[in-house]
Amino acid sequence: MICINVVIIIVSVVLAILSRKHYSKYKDREGLRASFVALMLGMGHSAWTLLSNVVPLEGLEHKLALQLRKNQIASPEGISRITDRFIARSLAIGLGVLFTSNIIGLGSTILNQFLGDEENIIEREEYGGDVIKEEIYYEMSGQEQTIVLNVSPVRLSESEFYAKADTVASELGEEYFAEGTVISKDMELPLSDSQGVFAISWESMNPEILSSRGRIEAQLQQIPQEAFLKMTISYYDYSATYEFSVLVGKQEKTAEELVKEEIFQSLSNIEQDTVEEREFLIPDEVGDAKIKLDNNKTKSGSILMLGVLIAVITIAISISRLVEIGHKRDAKLMQEYPFFVDSLWLYIEAGMNIKRAISEYVNAAENVNSLLTQELNYTLNQIDNGEAEYQSYEELGARLNLPVYVSLMRHISQNLQMGTKDLRMLMETEVTIALEAKKEAAKKLGEEASTKLVFPMIILLVVVMMIIMTPAFVGF
Repeated sequence: MICINVVIIIVSVVLAILSRKHYSKYKDREGLRASFVALMLGMGHSAWTLLSNVVPLEGLEHKLALQLRKNQIASPEGISRITDRFIARSLAIGLGVLFTSNIIGLGSTILNQFLGDEENIIEREEYGGDVIKEEIYYEMSGQEQTIVLNVSPVRLSESEFYAKADTVASELGEEYFAEGTVISKDMELPLSDSQGVFAISWESMNPEILSSRGRIEAQLQQIPQEAFLKMTISYYDYSATYEFSVLVGKQEKTAEELVKEEIFQSLSNIEQDTVEEREFLIPDEVGDAKIKLDNNKTKSGSILMLGVLIAVITIAISISRLVEIGHKRDAKLMQEYPFFVDSLWLYIEAGMNIKRAISEYVNAAENVNSLLTQELNYTLNQIDNGEAEYQSYEELGARLNLPVYVSLMRHISQNLQMGTKDLRMLMETEVTIALEAKKEAAKKLGEEASTKLVFPMIILLVVVMMIIMTPAFVGF
């Protein structure tokens, strides 16, 4: 885990160095805070550049530009700069969160390395809790190996165990091994009592006849020799034996397996000897193997993963808000479209040209700060500054980026270029379409409103039912 922490720090330093070429681009004022912001934005820009060289991200950048265009009134060059800054800011926030969580995780790891006595302390669960699985690490032949140690909770008393074990053994004996019973088919021997409190193990000395699982074997099996069938009831370090028996014989084990078994047995003995203690200490070495817990790795890894999750969520929220703002903007533009088309048609019928009609609409607008009015003002300024009128209208449609506006502005641009005379007829058609769209929008809003009222109506129904039923229950 420390290696991952160091790699993240190195990557951050590399991005900081690469960001120097973009530092002046993002620093727009003096001061320490402005310098830090410029550094982070430069790192975000560098990260985006590196990602773009590995993964094709032009499509994502284009989609972001379309969303930002819905919320900004600017030229294509301006939108490109705004998109660049948005991407740099989003990645800068993600990198900042990731770097911070990484530093915290690394600090936690280093701090825990110096807590010598507390490093190898394991805390038990309270009585009735679950068994904790602790990963123990040891080094052998220069490689790190792992052992999983099951840490049991604080146990029950010995007298309670034996009393219950006698009852369980009596019940199972009567059920499976009653006097005079002849076993003629396979049995499903239970591995725990009916309450799941005690573990039950079965072992057979004659597996060629009856296996430890209660299976009747028709042929000899190549398994270790076993004794008479014996039932052993176990609970932590307590056990009680009734009638049946254990497996005899060992398989040859490798040196590595013997070392692992020795370590496991040594740790298990310590765990069982301290079963009534809340905490217990494991040794730093068993034989030639060094022992350690994974607390540092777990804590550092958890903090780092949390940082990654927060960084991803932060960027996702930023993009989600951008999309939500775009949806609201589209809805407002669609609400204004019927009135806009109707006004243009009236002005054109009065003998005005397109530019004059748009100018009159802007001057007569009740809300001069509406997005459509601002876009139209921007287009009129473009025309006054010498840009071709037909091209300005096409750019207006592209900025609004809604099918009805794109279609309308394309027809107006073609009319100006080709000099056709059917503009009035075209506007009449657009007015008719806009009115139908307005009706459909109103119908949709009505349906949405009725749907939103369902939940309050359900709550109201529950309240009414409670008012009606409460006196009846009280009287009963």
